[in-house]
Amino acid sequence: MGHQSPYEYSAPLVYIPLSIVVLWKWTLRLPPPLFAGSITFGVLLYGPALFYGSLSNVMKTTLAKLPEWMKAPLRWLVTHVRAIPYYGTGRVCPVCTKSSRRFRTYGAVARKEAECAHCSALERHRLLWLFVSRRTDLFDGKSKQVLHVAPEPCLATRLQEKLGDDYITADLYRPTARVRMDITNIDYPDESFDVIYCSHVLEHVLDDRKAMREFHRTLKSDGWAILLVPISADVTYEDASIVEPQDRLKAFGQEDHVRRYGPDYADRLREAGFDVAITGIHDLADDDEILRMGLRHASGDIFYCTKRRTGAGAGSKQL
Repeated sequence: MGHQSPYEYSAPLVYIPLSIVVLWKWTLRLPPPLFAGSITFGVLLYGPALFYGSLSNVMKTTLAKLPEWMKAPLRWLVTHVRAIPYYGTGRVCPVCTKSSRRFRTYGAVARKEAECAHCSALERHRLLWLFVSRRTDLFDGKSKQVLHVAPEPCLATRLQEKLGDDYITADLYRPTARVRMDITNIDYPDESFDVIYCSHVLEHVLDDRKAMREFHRTLKSDGWAILLVPISADVTYEDASIVEPQDRLKAFGQEDHVRRYGPDYADRLREAGFDVAITGIHDLADDDEILRMGLRHASGDIFYCTKRRTGAGAGSKQL
């Protein structure tokens, strides 16, 4: 069991006064001086828990107990309070376009300069946004049926704003997704989607090859997909007999992972019928942008997939 902060046991005592502050802001529309004073009070009360390192546990355990109408303003408050120590320049997030002094440390194995203090985008999300903005037609204003599997909040809100009703979020377990979807058995006709985006999901799926074939089946002939996984081995390693969470943690790096992918991941995509173009950090950004946007090894590569044309040979290329 991981280390627990004393604030985890007193989270309700922290959130009750903060809830009152937020309700005042949202229902009574406090004048700026009084609202600023209330926020200051909240920061002083909540500050230790914010910076102790247990905020995610506090959020998960406490927000789950609150009614839905209270969660959005509380998330707004926590996000803005947590960002205060990072205000400044030197870093810019391509997802939310906001500047900060630096990115936050994040991860079970702590990674420096990992998470945007404003929108929580990680290294891979920042690279993805940069790629779709610079190398694809996603934001050209034309209608597209877009499937986003396991939607990340930092991306989903912005994609919904830009793409409208043609943007479909899907997840097997998350009730906030627009549709419930098992990606090994997608309940959509052939060639339904212009764009498919699925990031860090396939390493959780026992039959990942079937999921890849389903993505290929439901992608339009002139569409494209970005299918990302963590590459953490020299060669893909999997063992279906490893089922216990602790054994999976030891073998695959996470309790709910069922394999470690290597660079041969692209071969599996090609076997499913895709042509694959691999794009790295240095293909998209210069050294100054890489530093300012916090693009690092953890950003990974972009695997851009299109349907193989009849008669065309399989292969990977740089995009």
